[in-house]
Amino acid sequence: MLDASLIVSILAALVAGVSAAFAFRSERESRRANDIAVLEFLREYREAERSRRYVFRELATEHPSPVRIADLPDKPRDHALTVCHYLDHLGFLVDHRIVDQEGVAGLMGESILRAWEVLAPYIGSEREARGTDYAAYFEDLAERIRRLDPPTERKRLLRMPAGFKLIPRKSE
Repeated sequence: MLDASLIVSILAALVAGVSAAFAFRSERESRRANDIAVLEFLREYREAERSRRYVFRELATEHPSPVRIADLPDKPRDHALTVCHYLDHLGFLVDHRIVDQEGVAGLMGESILRAWEVLAPYIGSEREARGTDYAAYFEDLAERIRRLDPPTERKRLLRMPAGFKLIPRKSE
């Protein structure tokens, strides 16, 4: 006959095994959900192309700083806020290691640095008026990217050999 303590030990081991399996599955599903959220977030960056283009090409010439973002007319303010808030949120994700900073540097580094270059004076005016560190994660992101050097981050990407040519598929 089995000892009662042995039965309890076996049951405890079974419960621990089942708990570990559920924890592993839950962690894997959580990671997959996080990956999907990050992909959605990156898709939003593509959708904000009109705003980025406006900020990069027109904002500073049409509305020279020092002026707060909040004091810009509707269209420029909307474009500036779209870019600023997106990059501030991305900076938060990078700071909390939800998104890989090297990947961000390689994918959109120059765009982030250009956005900071254009928006920094407006953000500075906003900070003065608010008395806060408005867009601090955006600034942190820009500095991280500057230190990483986006072209250097892309050098580690694999390249096709010189002279490589795609072989056309035969039509069926």
